[in-house]
Amino acid sequence: MLFRSFIILYFLDRGLTFTQIGFLIAFREIVINLAEIPSGVLADLYGRRRSMIFSFSAYIVSFLLFGMCRQYWRFFIAMIFFAFGEAFRTVTHKALIFSWLRRQGRLDERNEIYGYTRSWSKLGSAASIVVATLLVFFIKNYSAVFYFSIFPYILGLINFMTYPKDLDQSVTSIKMQDVFRHLWAALKNALGSYSLRRLIYESMAFEVKYDASRFRISKYKMFMEKYPKIPLRLIFRKGKSNASDEENVTCESCGSAKVEKMLSTAAVAVKSGAADSVPSCGRETRCCGRGTPCDAPPCRE
Repeated sequence: MLFRSFIILYFLDRGLTFTQIGFLIAFREIVINLAEIPSGVLADLYGRRRSMIFSFSAYIVSFLLFGMCRQYWRFFIAMIFFAFGEAFRTVTHKALIFSWLRRQGRLDERNEIYGYTRSWSKLGSAASIVVATLLVFFIKNYSAVFYFSIFPYILGLINFMTYPKDLDQSVTSIKMQDVFRHLWAALKNALGSYSLRRLIYESMAFEVKYDASRFRISKYKMFMEKYPKIPLRLIFRKGKSNASDEENVTCESCGSAKVEKMLSTAAVAVKSGAADSVPSCGRETRCCGRGTPCDAPPCRE
């Protein structure tokens, strides 16, 4: 997606605060999680090809809304369409590929074929970042990224329409009881099998660790961009913290208490409010609150 690398910058360009952006992202994730299971059931019952067509249609609507939105509440509507696009897309295309391979009697080639699919997907993601960067650089308008994102999705929509129709289930209508019956059967299948149950637990554990580490790294990068002159030894403290450390965190250089933990229970950093309200120690380096130079980093440096 062309816009993924610029969506936060787009929101900031629209005048949104980080708090408002956080509410939008949280709302999107909630809708995705709520729609994940029903979307999978509908894809199984109604057809995975139709599910992908609906997904790309929802994406296109969301891009149009994102490009035209000016009021904050309208971004939530765009997020709903985007969340439905995500929920109906995830895993569905993989299942569609495996279904086609099974029908062709080529299921033993699944690793090779899916590997090619993922490789081209990654290459496309890398190319989209370059294209989006050039668009923003030359056009000077973040909305253009959303509008240009529509064209690849229209091509994808046409591509899915050319998929064999026999990949879809031949049903005319779906009753709510059919959805619940299929959902219950899928849950019994997944939780009743030891291998599937273990795979689910491992996947959940990986996702949690991956998201947590990604959040920590991004927070560290934001801190280093804001305070590039603070030595790393002031950020990372040696040893394990305990209850007393949580209450009495001090700077290792000058003993000032105007610090707070930011990266983890064993990390400290200068408070933004305190740093903005004190002199720079006379050396254009914001330290931990002292108004005069001292013989300790970063003043000494």
